[in-house]
Amino acid sequence: MIGLPSARPLRLIAGAASAAVALGASAVAMASAPHHAYNFVSEPGLHPPRLQVLERKHGLARGDFLVTTFGAGGRRQAGPLIVDSRARPVWFLPGRAPAEDFEQETYHGKPVLVFTRGRAIDVLNEHYRTIARLKAHQPWAIDGHDAQIIGGRIWVTVVREVAANLTQYGGPANGTVLDCGVQEYALKSGHLIRTWDALNPNGKANVPLSASKQQVSSLWDAYHLNSVQALPDGDLLISMRNTWAVYLIDPVTDTTVWTLGGKQSTFALGKGTSFSWQHDARLVSPAQGGLGTDVELTLFDDNSTTRAAKGLFLRLDTTTDQATLVDAYRHHPPLSVAIMGSMQLLPNGNALVGWGSEPYFTEYSPSGSRLLDVKWPDGDNTYRALFTDTWVGTPYYPPRAAVRAKTVYASWNGATGVAKWQVLAGANTKHLKVVASKRRGGFETAIALRQRYGSYEVRALNASGAVLGTSRAF
Repeated sequence: MIGLPSARPLRLIAGAASAAVALGASAVAMASAPHHAYNFVSEPGLHPPRLQVLERKHGLARGDFLVTTFGAGGRRQAGPLIVDSRARPVWFLPGRAPAEDFEQETYHGKPVLVFTRGRAIDVLNEHYRTIARLKAHQPWAIDGHDAQIIGGRIWVTVVREVAANLTQYGGPANGTVLDCGVQEYALKSGHLIRTWDALNPNGKANVPLSASKQQVSSLWDAYHLNSVQALPDGDLLISMRNTWAVYLIDPVTDTTVWTLGGKQSTFALGKGTSFSWQHDARLVSPAQGGLGTDVELTLFDDNSTTRAAKGLFLRLDTTTDQATLVDAYRHHPPLSVAIMGSMQLLPNGNALVGWGSEPYFTEYSPSGSRLLDVKWPDGDNTYRALFTDTWVGTPYYPPRAAVRAKTVYASWNGATGVAKWQVLAGANTKHLKVVASKRRGGFETAIALRQRYGSYEVRALNASGAVLGTSRAF
């Protein structure tokens, strides 16, 4: 038996547990952007990365992509980022620390954005106001991998350090296990409702340390839980990178319903279904639960041991304990992915694969043809890439504008409904009239004028011509 006196204060930064064609701005702004980052005239404080579209074909799902950028020196900033199908920024929130998990959830029936930065989770409404912020109760810390909101509650992945005698595993007597778990909180109050703990030092381990595929060290990351999906029946689907396994668990009774992969798989793995160092395990139809003859599951197979990462779509039969391959999505040329990654089936039947530490994301047709391939600048990273076709951003702050010579630059960070810009100008702010208009051309639109004026203002219009917002006069 291992000695487990007490949990130690966590020394790791939360993000460290995961060790983790030109966009449509004006030509002037792009030409001056250093280190593959944007320089916007109207938003001089924003410098998202300039993602490169390597391939783009017809048949794409209509929507946007939720990604993160870790930053890579220079003016390139880190943070959650929404981009459109041309990889142009829609919304960006820079910060000093990288954001890892970034996704769209539903909170009390309304769409929200959820992202982790450092040891905190932030929840933003459609106006980009922070409506909730959560930190885990010590000795646990939020580790940045995943979060899911169910009604008014949130499940989050957490981590802590536990002192342990690791001699029976080939480690030191005074070692430390990086324990992991999932916790359920009341999001509004921050009240802790429930914890499921892999190591479970007060009793029998829910996942034995012998299941780990990770080499033992003095600080042993034996589990590395990196995704959680809460199901309507109360069960949880979790992925543990360092055991090479996906688990369906009952967090109330602390029982494991089944295990897919790893050393103790419940299922016989059919041809093409094995995986290693995986991320982002999801049931395709969570409402159906994780039991039955036709349980469909997706995951990202980092497969870093053989240097051939792929997105997997599997079918499980829990009556015969068989796992079969439905589809696999590979990059050409192949990508060697050390960490991170994601796999998602889209509403129109397409598939989206985020390639983690090899910073690409790729959309495939139902037949497996590559429709979209997007790359981050060298040196940058992204945790995963997720698709949304339902996010409608209406910022609480007004549009931004600036003028250079006889050109006005207009933008509105996060506004998804802008179709057209109007420029109002005059001798002063009391005598403004419409002098120009132009179709939105990406995050920032350059609008050329015939002459200079004393004062300016811009209006954002939707496709019907209604005014969505007006900038400050300047």
